[in-house]
Amino acid sequence: MAPRLGHCGKEFIVQGTVMAAWRLPTGPDRQQAAQVMTSKEKGNLLLELARLHEVGLPSIKAIEVLRGHAISRSWQEFLSTTSAGLQEGLPLPDAMAQGRGLDALDLALIRAGSQSGRLEQALRHLADHHQQQDRARAALRAALPYPLLLLHLGLLLPQLGPILAGSQNSAGLFFSLLGLWLTIGGVGLAWRWLSTRAELQARLDAALGRVPLLGPARRHGQLAVFCQTLALGVAGGLPWHGLLQLLAEGGVGGHLRQAATQAREGLAAGLPLAEALDHPALPPEMRLSLQTAEITGRLDESLAELAQQQREAHERALQWAARGLAWAAYGISALTVLVQITRMARTWLDPLRSLMP
Repeated sequence: MAPRLGHCGKEFIVQGTVMAAWRLPTGPDRQQAAQVMTSKEKGNLLLELARLHEVGLPSIKAIEVLRGHAISRSWQEFLSTTSAGLQEGLPLPDAMAQGRGLDALDLALIRAGSQSGRLEQALRHLADHHQQQDRARAALRAALPYPLLLLHLGLLLPQLGPILAGSQNSAGLFFSLLGLWLTIGGVGLAWRWLSTRAELQARLDAALGRVPLLGPARRHGQLAVFCQTLALGVAGGLPWHGLLQLLAEGGVGGHLRQAATQAREGLAAGLPLAEALDHPALPPEMRLSLQTAEITGRLDESLAELAQQQREAHERALQWAARGLAWAAYGISALTVLVQITRMARTWLDPLRSLMP
């Protein structure tokens, strides 16, 4: 029986006819055309891949089915690279690692799912993770335009009258807008650069986790994948040493990588699991839950519950981040308008003061 695709699969089958005429460039042009998938594309791709695996389709066949109905260039390139790796005999996580579609955090969870025989669960958890991020970004995109418009108007309107009257040069307005755009772009690029470096630096990763609004979302997302990777590995019978080694090498952030390394060394020294995982990167309630689960013999269930709790906390943190950033933009807009009004008032009041005795 042919595998059935879900709702997203039906959408890209329709769009696949449009994409059929498009082909990837070869040679040097292919490297230039490489694109990174968005959270929405990752979520849809991983969800459909999970559904195909759930009906028993081998990885290479599932990838070929999706490749035939790719809805974007980033999908097509990632699936083509993954297909080439599978044809060379690589396991699915290694084949996926050859492309630019998934980061180290995604690959760590997929590797744990593949090694434990729970690949479908790993793919579905990752799909949920990326769909949460896409919903949060969509909420942020919907909330920010109006306060940003107010911010631009606050810079533009007070200077527009003097410019039209010829008493002020328009260069000042241009540099004000340029400074605003450079500030917004610079903050975004700085956060991305710091996030990349924090994958290897525990102190920087811990510091980013304390940044208002964005820090909690980052921290809970990492903890969700950390706990889910452990849950899948324990349920599949993988040894703790190998699981912690996987997390120490994976993209769960420098602070959690340090925790995994410390835990692996602690277990090797004969410490109980809860004591080995005693690290500032892990919340105290997690260590307490693991201590209880180790006694009752229900580690996999406890870890799965912890992962679910962190996913829910991650989604709440993303919602708060979207709202908080929008309100921060409102605040900056209001402050900018207030400053401009104060300057205009001073300009009007100074001549009046000179006339007063």
